[in-house]
Amino acid sequence: MNRVSSYIMPVKISDDKTMLIHGYSGAMDVEEDALAQSLHKGDVANLDNESAEYLIKRGYVTNKTAEEEKAYVLRFAAALMKKDRLLYDSYTFAVTYNCNFRCPYCFEKNCITPGSKTKAMTPDLTNKAYAAIEKLQKDKQQPTKAITLYGGEPLLGENYENVRYIVEKGIEKGFKFSAVTNGYDLEHYSTLLSPEKIGSIQVTIDGTADTHNQKRRHYLGEPTFGKIVNNIGLALKNGVRVNVRFNTDKTNFDQLTELEQYFDSLGYTADKNFRIDSAKLDNYDDSLSPEVKKCFFTQKEFIKKHEELNFKYGWHDLQTYSTLYSAIKSRKPLPYKGNFCSSQTGGYVFDAFGKIYPCWEIVGDKNFIVGDYSGDQIVWDNDKIDHWLSQTIFNYKECQSCKCALLCGGGCPAHNLDRHRCISMQEIIKNAAQRAYNKLKIES
Repeated sequence: MNRVSSYIMPVKISDDKTMLIHGYSGAMDVEEDALAQSLHKGDVANLDNESAEYLIKRGYVTNKTAEEEKAYVLRFAAALMKKDRLLYDSYTFAVTYNCNFRCPYCFEKNCITPGSKTKAMTPDLTNKAYAAIEKLQKDKQQPTKAITLYGGEPLLGENYENVRYIVEKGIEKGFKFSAVTNGYDLEHYSTLLSPEKIGSIQVTIDGTADTHNQKRRHYLGEPTFGKIVNNIGLALKNGVRVNVRFNTDKTNFDQLTELEQYFDSLGYTADKNFRIDSAKLDNYDDSLSPEVKKCFFTQKEFIKKHEELNFKYGWHDLQTYSTLYSAIKSRKPLPYKGNFCSSQTGGYVFDAFGKIYPCWEIVGDKNFIVGDYSGDQIVWDNDKIDHWLSQTIFNYKECQSCKCALLCGGGCPAHNLDRHRCISMQEIIKNAAQRAYNKLKIES
């Protein structure tokens, strides 16, 4: 007996048309509202043969029960995860836990202890990290040639020689580099900032000058905005891709346009290597006061604000817009995933103390050390590895039957450790589908 699939995501895209997105078949179709309404009501008995045949082919109508569909999605997710664990890996070097900023929202505050402030990855430890990567890559069919530099602040001026050794040794082995940096000491790295070396950077700016200087504080108390902006210009001049991350909440959202206009006046936005990533700040601290909690956007509020603003760079949507746009434009099925990020399939963060973590969201927390590479052999903590890799959609009842589980992957495992926090993926998909359709309509 045929029935309407439980995994249809309808998105209204015009007065009389709806985009249908299927949660596991890969199908995306623009249909008349009448047909979409019939599917919404579960009415398949009155479909003509041609329509019924097409809808069955695309997965919108199925002979599977709801439980059979759910079981299929979970098998699909398991197969995708198994494939990714065989194929891919990702590497991050936490060069140091030291930082010249004291941002109030930093999750690594407890890592900045007297014993960690002066420690940076030495040449000896760097060599051991590369030896460890060589061993890890033997098990991967498509080993990556990219390394992210992270911290603390990875590009402290005082650590230039350490970073230079990391980069030059990595280039010998065919790696290219990106960095997550506060941008304050970038002028010390002008010889390493290039497409062939450190080819891309992410720099956080949290508002216009006054707001940014309050949130992104230098440990000496001096303002940071102007120096960072100048260093962004240096990076662009060197051909480096610059992603300015704007951590957004209700206190600074209205400054997003003003900040873009400021970058316009400097000529930055005319550079193809420049973009702004508006990223929603989330609350993971239940101890915050009700007044502080009110400063955070819900996902729906965050999306609505950007729709009203019509910000040309869009916002941090887990690449959902680009995924949907590419699938529609190329007329290929949607690509799905069984996990949220590479930490669940082969992510390795090497720190300056010879420890390995699965994810930079929990780096520095000794409870999450999965390995030690300081000796001649990697010593793994298999129990912690297994616990981390088990943080998948299989763990969460609400994810197991969610229509968008294979587009979401269950959410960030680091943020789900104490309880599952839904990222409202359907709201993200709705906005992304509307944007992709409108852009393609303009292009055609």
